[in-house]
Amino acid sequence: MSRLYLFNPEHDLCLANGGAHYVAPEGALRIAGQHADVMRYLYGDDVCAVTAAEVAEVLTRRPFSDDAPTIVPWGWDAALRQRIAACGVAETTLPDMAYLAQLRRLQHRATLLPLQPESRLVTKVEEVDMMLRSRPQMVLKAPWSGSGRGIRWVKERMSQQDRMWMQRVVNQQQGVIAEPRREVQLELALEYEVRRHGDGGALFFRGLSLFESRQGVYRGNWFIDDDAIVQRVAGLTDALPATRTVVEGWLRRTVAPHYRGPLGVDLYVDGKRRLHVSELNLRHTMGMVAHTLLQRHPAWAGCFGSPLALHRAVLSIGSNMGNRAALLRGAVHALSERVGPVVRRSPVVETAPWGFSAERNFLNQVVVVDTALSAEQVLQSALAIEATMGRRRDYDPLHPPESHVYQSRPIDIDIIFFDDTTMDTPLLQIPHPRMHLRRFVLEPLCALMPGYEHPALHRTVRQMLDDLNE
Repeated sequence: MSRLYLFNPEHDLCLANGGAHYVAPEGALRIAGQHADVMRYLYGDDVCAVTAAEVAEVLTRRPFSDDAPTIVPWGWDAALRQRIAACGVAETTLPDMAYLAQLRRLQHRATLLPLQPESRLVTKVEEVDMMLRSRPQMVLKAPWSGSGRGIRWVKERMSQQDRMWMQRVVNQQQGVIAEPRREVQLELALEYEVRRHGDGGALFFRGLSLFESRQGVYRGNWFIDDDAIVQRVAGLTDALPATRTVVEGWLRRTVAPHYRGPLGVDLYVDGKRRLHVSELNLRHTMGMVAHTLLQRHPAWAGCFGSPLALHRAVLSIGSNMGNRAALLRGAVHALSERVGPVVRRSPVVETAPWGFSAERNFLNQVVVVDTALSAEQVLQSALAIEATMGRRRDYDPLHPPESHVYQSRPIDIDIIFFDDTTMDTPLLQIPHPRMHLRRFVLEPLCALMPGYEHPALHRTVRQMLDDLNE
């Protein structure tokens, strides 16, 4: 194992606390546990990706010293370093504490003030009161905070709750960032990477991302390419090229000498069509994930969604013609390109034909695919893959006759589940209406998700397989 990819979305909370022994709330750890696949979205379906809570189990399977894997986290912080060091990994292979302290200082929101001429670092409530006289609506931000956290919207006057919140943040983080509240028309990010170059760092532009938030809480990204984003921004303001030049010059002077890794700079266009710099994230970003996913899955173009809330499609694939194993592998590869990342796959099983007789048995497999496509779009992609791989039907697959004869085929792809939804339309029935009768579906499915409950039959996969055996 040369690289271990680690999803730790609690990173922002760890930065805010600053302590090496900080333990994130259960809710943040639960999000991490549900979405470790985010790192596979970035680096490939086959990489070893875990959460911070799982890293100890992986690293302690055998002692590590100088042969420790390279850890690639969502973002580095002192608490993560402490957790990994406690697993026996040599500290010389980890970022040192001085580097992490510098990283935390750079992510203090005051670092961005040279790019935010109307924002200020304040330490007294009276300073905000003074600003409210000329700006009736203000936004107060804790210097270190996660998406949607540590932000207060103030209108006309500070309430008692606002004052108490501000005093607490000042005591903990030595100040609050105060800035005018503006209408937001469009939100985007500049995505970069700083790579080691001689004694310093070289800044590389990775692309643009377009996202939406509500009250400071991230909602999702638009899966559209850089040219389309540039066109959308140009419809509101011509300031993007100049702003990017200023931001990149500032990053080279302020960040690149001290940091290595991915980073994102959030921008927004206000109601007066002015472009503003809003955030600096020295870590991986959801915009970077969305940008990478679109490059790998062009069929997602125009979709909107969060990489943390993609649809999850469970598909059954089978073949009893030609080189069956190669055809299964080809179908999995095609699904990963045309539908989305294949995050889980079952063992291959051999089963007798179902509903007809044939000389050769089927090889069958179940795969789990994350996608931004709708169920109908997944169906269209599956049918296109089948046709490309040589399957021929004597009927329209979107409008099959009420009864048709099953026959041998080079490849067969069926949607078994799509999220936890039920659907019954002329084009598509989900869950698959005959899945509970088919051993070639239930056996490999049980290897992946035995406890999953059928949303209509209210039987687990294991129970349905037991029913079939009986």
